[in-house]
Amino acid sequence: MSSGVKVNVLLPDTFNRLEEAVKDELAKDPEMGGASRVLGLIGSAATDAIRRRLNFDVLEVLGRGWVFANELHEYKDQAKHPRGERSIVHVGKHEMKTQLEPIVTLTVGPLTKELHFTLEVTAHINSVALSICDGNITGVGTGDGSVEAQLKFGEIPLHDPIESREVTFPGHHDFAPPGLEIE
Repeated sequence: MSSGVKVNVLLPDTFNRLEEAVKDELAKDPEMGGASRVLGLIGSAATDAIRRRLNFDVLEVLGRGWVFANELHEYKDQAKHPRGERSIVHVGKHEMKTQLEPIVTLTVGPLTKELHFTLEVTAHINSVALSICDGNITGVGTGDGSVEAQLKFGEIPLHDPIESREVTFPGHHDFAPPGLEIE
């Protein structure tokens, strides 16, 4: 099961400021300066590449945030939670912020340039159930909340923040074994 919200759905159809931001970046590199002639194509290709790269469930992003929750540290202690013990931990209302850093590699003839983006994600969680085993979050169960996202190129926001609808997390979403290690 999944939350029903893919990360790329939290992005607009177009990024209003993408072409200008990329053009400014390319202008800094004398070898890539000529690439600005095909900027419309570059912007469209970059948008498509970002959408493909961010085509995964938002719970995968949120899981990486929960591993830092102080309340979960005790589940790493084998004296309190022996190996093989499976626990369900209910977490109440909280907000969590994280960043993803997708990279698009631009190739123009023999030249390449990496374009570094930052996707800021803020989750507004009302409640969630986490499955834990052997110091790892192994899955997410019933819960609900919403997620807000904004893509940036450097410090330049490429669109206004977009917030998902309120989502109920149905069933269970499993993380790849052995799960996400609690930090």
